[in-house]
Amino acid sequence: MMNSISGISKTSFPLIIRTVTEEDREDFFAYKDRLEPRDSVLDSRDLLWDFSLQAEYQRQFIAIHMADGVIVGDGVLFLCSDDEVEVGCSVLPEYRNRGYAALLGKTLVESARELYPGRKIVVKIQKDNAASLRVAEKAGAAFLRTEDSLELTAYREMVRQLEEENRNLPQDVREMLKKKEKKLKAGEQAVYVFEVST
Repeated sequence: MMNSISGISKTSFPLIIRTVTEEDREDFFAYKDRLEPRDSVLDSRDLLWDFSLQAEYQRQFIAIHMADGVIVGDGVLFLCSDDEVEVGCSVLPEYRNRGYAALLGKTLVESARELYPGRKIVVKIQKDNAASLRVAEKAGAAFLRTEDSLELTAYREMVRQLEEENRNLPQDVREMLKKKEKKLKAGEQAVYVFEVST
């Protein structure tokens, strides 16, 4: 099942940025494995893949390097409330410091404005991510508040939807959630929320 905006594709040389499709599955997970050490929850790939493609409140994007032909980054538009859409992105370490995150972020903000007019566009940054905090400051993003991490919020929503559908939650997902809730109580999962200026 494809989301309603599966056709979005924009070229920001040297990247092609587009919504993820079913055909991207293996390449997307290979990219994710390169991006960061695998969390136990990634062992439940079928569940997460279906959730990424079908969730009505999130749109997943990928950035493909035109010359290399590989996924070098990904981004998400996440409807985090009735009046806000969150923009988030990541880039592989070996492709950082080339302006790709800025290209991806700009494309995501433009897409958010097109798809969700009137909503406030926000970015959420882990409190210990000094590089991203500097980028937000340089971009003129205005600090709004501190809250739980997007990852934790997304997993909580996934659990809620699974419970509504009377589907069993895999044990590795349960264990991961317990660990993340423990970190949250210790103050390790907090993020700073900034509004992206128009």
